[in-house]
Amino acid sequence: MGALCINIPKQLLPVVGNEPIISRIVRQLFDTKDIEDVCVVTNERFTPAFLAWRENEPMRERIRILNDHTTSNADRLGANGDLRLALDTLDVQDDFCVVLGDNFLDFSFGTIADKFAEVKSTVVVTVKPENREDLRGYAVAQFASDGLVHSLVEKPDPLPPDAVWGAIGLYFYPAKAREWLSQFLSENPGADQPGRFPAWLVGRQSVYAVKAPGAFTDIGTPEAYAELRKRMNQSKMSGVMEP
Repeated sequence: MGALCINIPKQLLPVVGNEPIISRIVRQLFDTKDIEDVCVVTNERFTPAFLAWRENEPMRERIRILNDHTTSNADRLGANGDLRLALDTLDVQDDFCVVLGDNFLDFSFGTIADKFAEVKSTVVVTVKPENREDLRGYAVAQFASDGLVHSLVEKPDPLPPDAVWGAIGLYFYPAKAREWLSQFLSENPGADQPGRFPAWLVGRQSVYAVKAPGAFTDIGTPEAYAELRKRMNQSKMSGVMEP
């Protein structure tokens, strides 16, 4: 994200008004049935910023900021390493949900949680990009009509000719996935892309896909962020009527 994120993490950038992206995600999580607490994993540099953000959150008593004590790309744990750190530090024994903090998800998580409750197994959320070539940046998912995934490949090259759906950074996992994650990381040290863990699960455990019930934006570039902020604030203003 360049200069935008020199002194502030992407997750604390505002999208609608002055509300940071992460505040919206946290609200979506707490609006989802059975989600009781939220843990935000960050690095040494940005821990103070997230602690300050937490103090202004109405649900701050249910939000934990976890410092992974990394200071550079050379020692970072990656998404899956940070997930294991959170699960082990908090000794999580229940089902859990994972959300990447630099994604803007313009939908409720309710229907996804309902699917998870139905299948009682890992659930990934998928989107169909307008530009098929964009799938190269996703974990490409192929699944049956009931959602059962039979193939999930992180950033495939070459792109499969029948590729249509890509998994985004929103996952629901059963409690036993904590053990599976440890096994995955022992077999794949340094596998930091979040899509690689559910991809590894396919063929070992049942994994289901749900089509995202609304819009998704990856805020990976300054241009994508600027366009999203413009669109969302125009949408907000369009609902205001002067007497």
